[in-house]
Amino acid sequence: MQRTDLLDTNIEVHKMRIRLLRAKSPEWRIQKTFELVDQSRQMFPDQTRQAVRKQIRFL
Repeated sequence: MQRTDLLDTNIEVHKMRIRLLRAKSPEWRIQKTFELVDQSRQMFPDQTRQAVRKQIRFL
């Protein structure tokens, strides 16, 4: 399998994006995680519920 998300981007641009993301604060990362989870719940409610249940079983 080949990653297609990197094929349309210059590798230097990709490296710069990685550096910028790594420079973000822990608070920003936590906030972004909650935003993505909320988006997932809105777009795919059943799948998100199932994934959360599976994760809880492993804890």
